[in-house]
Amino acid sequence: MSALHAYFQSRKQKEFQKCLEQARTATSSSTNSQLMMNSSSSSGPSSRSWTKFPTFGSQIIDVNARDCFGRTVLHLACSAIDPAALECGRLLLAHAGINVNIQDYESHWTPLHRALYAGNIPIAVLLLQRPDIDMYQKDIEGYTPFDVYNSTVDGTNPVETDGIVSLALGQDHTLVVTSSGEVLSWGLNRFGQLGYVIEGSSKAIGEQVQAAARKITGPLRNQIVFGAACCKTASVCWTSTQLFTWGTNSGQLGYEKTTHPQILPRLVPSIVEPVSGVAITETTMLVLLKNGEVICFHDGTYWKLFFPSQRAHKALGKDKAGIRKVIAGDGSVGQFALVSRLGDVYLFNTEDYSSARKDTKDTSSRPIPQPVWAVRKQFTAVKDVALGADGSLILCTKSGHVFVRSRVLRASLAHAPSVPTAPSKGGSSFKFQRVNHLQRVIRVCANGAGSFAALRLDATPRPLSLAPKTFMGDLEKIMPFKCYLSQYATKVLSNPEAFANEATIHHLTSSFANDVDDDETPDIDIAHDIRAAMEMCEYLTRMPVVGVSVQASTTNTSFAPDFGADLQLKTGEFVLPIHRIILSTCAPILKTALQGGRLQLTDSDKRHVFDFNGNGKSGGKSSVIGVKGCHPMTILSLCHYLYSDKVIAIWDRR
Repeated sequence: MSALHAYFQSRKQKEFQKCLEQARTATSSSTNSQLMMNSSSSSGPSSRSWTKFPTFGSQIIDVNARDCFGRTVLHLACSAIDPAALECGRLLLAHAGINVNIQDYESHWTPLHRALYAGNIPIAVLLLQRPDIDMYQKDIEGYTPFDVYNSTVDGTNPVETDGIVSLALGQDHTLVVTSSGEVLSWGLNRFGQLGYVIEGSSKAIGEQVQAAARKITGPLRNQIVFGAACCKTASVCWTSTQLFTWGTNSGQLGYEKTTHPQILPRLVPSIVEPVSGVAITETTMLVLLKNGEVICFHDGTYWKLFFPSQRAHKALGKDKAGIRKVIAGDGSVGQFALVSRLGDVYLFNTEDYSSARKDTKDTSSRPIPQPVWAVRKQFTAVKDVALGADGSLILCTKSGHVFVRSRVLRASLAHAPSVPTAPSKGGSSFKFQRVNHLQRVIRVCANGAGSFAALRLDATPRPLSLAPKTFMGDLEKIMPFKCYLSQYATKVLSNPEAFANEATIHHLTSSFANDVDDDETPDIDIAHDIRAAMEMCEYLTRMPVVGVSVQASTTNTSFAPDFGADLQLKTGEFVLPIHRIILSTCAPILKTALQGGRLQLTDSDKRHVFDFNGNGKSGGKSSVIGVKGCHPMTILSLCHYLYSDKVIAIWDRR
């Protein structure tokens, strides 16, 4: 780091300005001394110049000095927006030796790149006013300063939101299709498979390597690409109606061969229908159309593939006919696998065809896809397939099972049961072996070294939400007066004419109990109390209207107590059914009244007397207990507490 960097970072403006003056003096003195030395050399050897170069300390000041990241002080001043940094930028731009187009090491940004990215408009204006500024200088990603500026403004840089929708891997290069329909490539460009000419350093040009992703333009400009594929020496992509290829043409790119690689993408004129997928090798290309047909490009010619053994199921219809997927073999130059829409698998090989054509010059006999997997049941339909070396194949079915087809079985697969399939041409020794302990597989892959892989989708069981249940919670559900309310509601709703007034009241009370005003939402801790209080008020409203008495409750089957209620508490005209065992267990103090006697209780001040009269003979059992000295709501609150072990806080103002 230079002295200018240090003074700028600490914002010491006086020292920074003094350092720049020393640099300016050194520059002018160097020019003058050079002129004096030239004149002295012409006059004689005795003439010499005693002019010294001014230095700052022991080091000559370089206004374009870089730090470890390749940034000059002007880079740093353009990135900062404080007033002190702006003044330092003005002083730097006033220096005669300043380089305003210098690029840093990391991203190859110029000072103008940094100023526009940081929104430092004042210093950007000063830079644009200079005659030596280059507004079109590109960074490492190919963006000009104003392209970088657009990336900081919402809606002006759609690349920021792009995602990857397709990925194609060659041996030494990669293609990526973004969601906006652009194609990016990087890697080795020895065969012209990247779609452009390598630019940059002499080392990169000599080695033909593109280190960072770069957009492919040319014929693909303003095109929306849906997919891409590639091999070692060539690449291909397609739009909704067109197919483009580039790279080294061995007769598979869809146009005449040339001695030089096809650098820019070129349109394949023979493809006029929408493309669904492409599989390409160094000698052959298969193009899958959306109608299920497959076109083969090989050795400068092309033809449509026919599948002689392809079956037509009446139940599946015509839309199930055709091919839905084509895959190129890894490490092979002419072997492909094709999966039909029914789930059958075919192998297609052009290697033998190329050899025979060279020997016999015969172009009439073309290779035919050979079936290797036939669907017998719906769950055996193939979902994915991959080709390995020496004709080996791995597939996964709709049921999630994995099968491997290889000439020499591995020891780990030798114990697995075999599945006989239709033999392929020249491959009668191949048999499929099921891979044990693999289920729920959705994707498979293979490589040229003979290795296989499977991607499994693990099952995620739905969580079981079990609400906790307690004994008191179950008792609360069998409160007899709640049972009465449900019976009464059923009667009113089934016969609204007979209970016209009651139906209106029931609707209003139930609506009030269930609906809560949005502006007055109750606390969750009292929601249960509000619900219970409304139910008790409704019960008190119903009993006088219906006129249920002690005697009527045992004879009127229309509103008979449910859940085995064998006791009733009567206070005035109100009758409350209850279970004897609940009252005797939870309120043993009422044992005298339960046995037919009379019990009087007083509060702590002895001002209120609660009278419980069993109305029976001493030592017997009473079916009715009269209660005096309290409101019916008190009896309901007591019963609710005995069943639920919860006290209803009806006195709470909330």
